[in-house]
Amino acid sequence: GIPPVSYEPVNSKLLRSLIQKKNPVILEIGCNDGTHTLWFLEIFENPSIYCFEPDPRAVVSFKEKVGNHPNINLYEIALGMSNGKQKFFQSNRTDSDWTCSGSLRKPAQHINLHPNITFPSSIDVSTFTLDTWCSANNIGNAECPIDFIWMDVQGSEIDVIKGGEVALRNTRFLYTEYSDTELYEGQANLQQIKKYLKAIQLVIIERWHSDALFKNVSFRDK
Repeated sequence: GIPPVSYEPVNSKLLRSLIQKKNPVILEIGCNDGTHTLWFLEIFENPSIYCFEPDPRAVVSFKEKVGNHPNINLYEIALGMSNGKQKFFQSNRTDSDWTCSGSLRKPAQHINLHPNITFPSSIDVSTFTLDTWCSANNIGNAECPIDFIWMDVQGSEIDVIKGGEVALRNTRFLYTEYSDTELYEGQANLQQIKKYLKAIQLVIIERWHSDALFKNVSFRDK
């Protein structure tokens, strides 16, 4: 959620080679304006894409960009460590609109490292754990595993992971942004994320600056 860098670590070729399905189940946790959602539609022939975005400003942009599509399901909620309501810190820029850095966690070093990105307001948003949502929608289990999770939740990575142990055991690949700097209060670093995921048997197979791709080494297709 910081200004984009000049690389795209996970490319179309890599995703196709990993997933090897025309109709994967994809969860995009932190979909923002739908840019990556449309990218997934280009990569796969008939994916089922479940998108999560709590910031109403980003939701408006998502609906304008993506529109209605039978393969895409948008949920205007945040995934975290509990079910209920939680404060969401909205981001902006001093020179333009910017919704990409909003978080359930209060900004910390982000303010110092990216002074042009501000957090002028907060709103209450609906939150669910990944396991709660998956159970309600019959996804993320042995009968309907998740092929790929794309997660960009601005410092709340460990919250989603802790709230999704069952679903993650039934997930083939997890891609997440991370930071070893405490950009948001209480943000887990990569070592902490790796340690927690190790118990679920997701291990890093690729790593880039601020992004990591995990594979579930215990997952077996039926």
